[in-house]
Amino acid sequence: QCNFDFASGICHTTSNSPYSCQGTTSYSCELISSQNDCSNLGCDWANSSCHSSGASFTSSGYNPLAVSGIHGAVMSVASSANSNCAIIESQVFCWGNNSSGQDGSISTRVDIASKVAALENAKQVSVGKSHSCAVNNDQAYCWGANDKGQLGNGSSSLTPNPQPQVVALPNISKIVTGDYFSCALNSSGIVYCWGANDVGQVGVGAITTKEMSPRIVSFPSRVIDISSG
Repeated sequence: QCNFDFASGICHTTSNSPYSCQGTTSYSCELISSQNDCSNLGCDWANSSCHSSGASFTSSGYNPLAVSGIHGAVMSVASSANSNCAIIESQVFCWGNNSSGQDGSISTRVDIASKVAALENAKQVSVGKSHSCAVNNDQAYCWGANDKGQLGNGSSSLTPNPQPQVVALPNISKIVTGDYFSCALNSSGIVYCWGANDVGQVGVGAITTKEMSPRIVSFPSRVIDISSG
């Protein structure tokens, strides 16, 4: 079992546990096997602890459930605080809070994993606070909130767009999302970022309110991977 200590912010095992733990929040505090295969885990969110699959949960917790609407092989999953997306047989499905169209539909909430239109050959997806992005046919697409230019289509709007918008970038291999910004990496190792830049998120060497089109982030050598918070 793993327990998350809110005071210290540490995810740790109970005494004499044959497992080790990882995670930086109560939601990510989970078991990783050191002696056994614990790839299937259940979490008691109410008590901030994780247990091996099949364990009994307290009445205040929630049992892990299969996500409705998913049929087929899941290739990857991405989550934010209240929205989720998965790539299922090269198509993107999303569910959860949809107040900004980040799940790709016009409903304010999506209870069943629903297909995002126009993405038929996706290989990676990322979910931000109020927008989502994916790599489809080596092209970047983003949808949802665009008040900070986080969709990267050269404009900003207070009206969310649930339809995937093409980001005009070549040969994209990975895309990541933050709260109100996005970054992409192409096959040549070039990084592009766009969206909110009030604390320098876009990496252009200056503070601006927002960058509505992708900007190249300078690095001394070829970049092999990117991540965002």
